[in-house]
Amino acid sequence: MVELYYLPLYLDMGIDQTELPGLSIHLPPRRAHRSRSQDILLSLITPFGGTQPANRLLESMQSEAAGVYYGSRGSVTSAMRSAAEHFNDLFLKYNAHLQGNRKDGQIFGYLNMAVLRGDVLFLLHVGATSSFLLRPDEFQHFQEGSARGRGLG
Repeated sequence: MVELYYLPLYLDMGIDQTELPGLSIHLPPRRAHRSRSQDILLSLITPFGGTQPANRLLESMQSEAAGVYYGSRGSVTSAMRSAAEHFNDLFLKYNAHLQGNRKDGQIFGYLNMAVLRGDVLFLLHVGATSSFLLRPDEFQHFQEGSARGRGLG
């Protein structure tokens, strides 16, 4: 069994913060698909450009995407992809509901998603983002070959 610890490294105006905005950790709900019943889902949305979305909006999106993940059949990577596509659909719908050509209210973001299943960690990146795995004897940096991904929205 793997123990998962997370350490949010987040500075706001040079001051250490105890919470990382946009981070959500979900345990399997009672009615999760049986293949997802032991999975721990983590998602981090990092907004960029446009408007900074309200934390409530991000939390709602993350809850919906977690529901998609835990309700999906198939492989872990297939379920992660479905959840990431759902995130993107939510961003697109939000942006489409803005009146006229008003682009100043649009939201965009990068997504880091991780699933811990037993002692296996699955990672998904959308946009210019990366992940780090720290162990007592090892440090790994995961990043897509092209760090110029478009992101969500």
